[in-house]
Amino acid sequence: MEAILVENVKSVSAGIARIEYDNKELNEGFVRLMNEIGETNTKLKNQINTVDSCLVIPSWKAWVYSIGLVVLGVMFGKYI
Repeated sequence: MEAILVENVKSVSAGIARIEYDNKELNEGFVRLMNEIGETNTKLKNQINTVDSCLVIPSWKAWVYSIGLVVLGVMFGKYI
């Protein structure tokens, strides 16, 4: 009976050790994944900030260009 109990304890102990090892590996993988996601977000934010001013012009600039073109068009039409 004692041999059976000792083997059961060894079996349960081995199972718990395996679960603990798998849990440790899973946690380390999760931490690496979160670090990679953070680095990717930082890179994307930097790239977006770099091209942000090139993609969309500010509204005040669009109004200045529009008014300037209208004035030039009126002046060009008046003198021709």
